[in-house]
Amino acid sequence: MRIERAWRILVPIGLALAAPAAVPGDAPAAREYVFDVLLDDKPIGTHRYRVVPGADGTEQVLSEADFQVRILGLTVYRYRHRAEESWRDGCLMRLDATTQDNGDVLTVRGAQADGAFQLQQPRAQRTGRRCLAAYAYWDLPRLVQQDELLNPQTGQLDAARLDFLGEEPLSNAGASMSARRYRLRAGGLEIHLWYDADGRWLQLSSTARGDRALRYRLRG
Repeated sequence: MRIERAWRILVPIGLALAAPAAVPGDAPAAREYVFDVLLDDKPIGTHRYRVVPGADGTEQVLSEADFQVRILGLTVYRYRHRAEESWRDGCLMRLDATTQDNGDVLTVRGAQADGAFQLQQPRAQRTGRRCLAAYAYWDLPRLVQQDELLNPQTGQLDAARLDFLGEEPLSNAGASMSARRYRLRAGGLEIHLWYDADGRWLQLSSTARGDRALRYRLRG
C-alpha cells in the first residue's frame, strides 16, 4: 500500500491559536499544539507544532510528524518528518526539513539570501521571490495571499489557490462550533481546512492514495 503522495503537502501545517497577552517589549510565550492524524477515521499518529515568537517580530516554527499504518498488526507504511522554519514579516527566511518516507530520506534546505529565497537541497536554485511562503496553514491571512507555496518535503514551488466555501458546524474536542471552511488546491491535491471566527485553525482533510480519507484533528 502506498499513500505517501498525500503527505507531501500536509507536512507544513502550523499553528493558529491566538498568543497569550504579553508585556510590551517582551516576546509572546511559545505555543505548542498537537494534531491527531486519522486515516479512514483510524488513528495513525500525531503531528506536533511549536511556534516561538521573538521580540523582534520573527517566528521560529518546529513541525514534527510520526505516522504508522498497520494491517493485522504489521506496519505497512511509516512516515516521519521534522522541519524547522524561521519567518519574518510573513516571509520564510530559513527552512531545514528532513522526511523519512517509508525508507526514503528526503532533505530540503534553503534560506533568504541576496534578496531572494535560495534552496541548497534537493538542488541549488534561486526561487526569484523576495518573499516566499510555505504551507502556513497556521496563519490564514498569510495563506490567503499566496498563489505559490514552497513544499518542505519536495523542495518544489506549487501553484496554489485558496477558496472560501462557507460556514458550517464542526465538532471539536466534544464541543460544537461554527467553522469557516476553505479549499486549497495545490500540488495536484485538494485540501479542506476549517478555522474559527478568529482564524484559528481547527481541522484538515484530504484524500490519500486509494481514495482513503486523511484527517488532522486538533487535540483538546
